[in-house]
Amino acid sequence: MKSEMGEDQEIVLVPSGTVLVEHTPSGKPFAPWRPGDDNGEPDKQGTEGDTTKFTARCLSDILRLVSPLLNTSLDRRWVGWKESGPDNQGIRHVELKGFDSVALHHVLNILHHQADLNPERLTVEGLAKMAVIVHHLGCHQAFVPVSKVWAADYQGLPKSGFSRDVVLWLLVSTVFAMRPIFDSAATMVIKEGTGPLDTLGLPIEERVVGEWSEAIVFSMLFIFCLKMLGAKTNSWVARRW
Repeated sequence: MKSEMGEDQEIVLVPSGTVLVEHTPSGKPFAPWRPGDDNGEPDKQGTEGDTTKFTARCLSDILRLVSPLLNTSLDRRWVGWKESGPDNQGIRHVELKGFDSVALHHVLNILHHQADLNPERLTVEGLAKMAVIVHHLGCHQAFVPVSKVWAADYQGLPKSGFSRDVVLWLLVSTVFAMRPIFDSAATMVIKEGTGPLDTLGLPIEERVVGEWSEAIVFSMLFIFCLKMLGAKTNSWVARRW
């Protein structure tokens, strides 16, 4: 992270760690919400990109155990193993790019059993940024205990209808296996959405396409029954019919 002088610093998660995770953010906005997407009103959420670089000294055994991707990069049989080190101090270097630095710090804290160093409460944006990293690393199982705590703190979706937060909750609920929250978010998308789901560049579609298809079919059948009874509905699915 950055010091008060703005200089990049090394995070020491394990003093005896033999892996140095080096992160370079993309500097691009996270999941930008286009002006007018939310009920026609401009929305500036997601317009600032992270530019903070940091390195984190980690324990090799933990990284290899929790993440198939990191296990491969730290495996002697990997073709790029020699290029990644070890250096003259016996440290291996693993590069990660394009994530949010604070979110990655939180993820690494949890993987190293130091979740108490993270904030007690996180925003949905903070959770979504972590979810992108967990999805990339494939370390979902390590987040089962803490995800139950996050789910318990869930305050519900915005009452204003379909918004950026709904899309973020779709990602968070699928990556961290929060089924009730996913059902709530998916229902909101179907009821309030004005067209095909815009994933905002997040890794949502491949994880929820099955659930999404089932929900669409159910919604179509439900709306068909309503129409047969003479009821009216303004949902996107209904207009498609």
